[in-house]
Amino acid sequence: MRVTVIRNPVAGGAHTWPATARALAEIFPGYSLVETVKGMTGPQVRAAVTPETDLVLAVGGDGTVGQAVDGLLTSLYPQTAFAFLPGGTGADFSRNFDWPATTERQLQAIAMATPRRIDVGVLQSRVGGGAVKTTHFINVASTGVSGEIVAAIEANRGPSRLPAFLRYRLMSLVRIARYKGAALRISVDGRRVYDGAVLVAAVTNGGWFGAGVRAAPQALLDDGRLDLVFAHHCGAIGNLKIFAAFANGSHANLSAIKTHRGQVIDIEPHGKIPMAEADGEVIKPGALRFSILPQALTVRLPPAVAAG
Repeated sequence: MRVTVIRNPVAGGAHTWPATARALAEIFPGYSLVETVKGMTGPQVRAAVTPETDLVLAVGGDGTVGQAVDGLLTSLYPQTAFAFLPGGTGADFSRNFDWPATTERQLQAIAMATPRRIDVGVLQSRVGGGAVKTTHFINVASTGVSGEIVAAIEANRGPSRLPAFLRYRLMSLVRIARYKGAALRISVDGRRVYDGAVLVAAVTNGGWFGAGVRAAPQALLDDGRLDLVFAHHCGAIGNLKIFAAFANGSHANLSAIKTHRGQVIDIEPHGKIPMAEADGEVIKPGALRFSILPQALTVRLPPAVAAG
């Protein structure tokens, strides 16, 4: 099998790379390696994929995985199979799969997996009358306080005494408590479902979001639909209660949290334009349209975790 490995050298888990490289050489001998440069993962993948490539294998966090998928699907060979190794700070997309415990066994599971097809999200962003920016997302794209959290994490990368996961949660708490809400009009398949102040609106292909929160437990990667989860803005105390409910899995019981499913979801800000993100990477904010590409990506991965 001819494998191209796309590695983010600064992602969480970089210290384990020597052992990962040895396992890769044993299971996928002769693999080629591309080390990503910030902001260039998509173009690097497009340049690396050839007619002879059997598998693109990403090593990094959710952002690396999402950008690698975008690069693959916009390459000349979008039918090439895709896989990844779990890693990064949040590792939310990896939670959708039943992974073995060790890197060696994870790579063996990829090598032995039967290729199958899963859905991919498409996000189009337009500011005013400007050009539309289009990107693919594999797990989740969102707007509201989540965009601010991702932007803050990106701005504060670097050495820290705190573990990355704890730093993420602390930044989340601070920004949620201070957030003033975003005025959004939200429509699902052409039907208006909400018009008002929002804490966060997440459109998911997978089930997990925000470093381990199973925000959309019914989400499936191959059902041809997107899951929308949004929370009303409820003031500082109310927003922190919403955060706690997401964290402990009880958010389905809160009246301030709404869920919908559909194929096309439109989120239009009126007033100040909130930040937005896709697979943990900041994107240009604006009027957002989310749509689904059913069965667009061939993957070699372990079995999916059951919904519910």
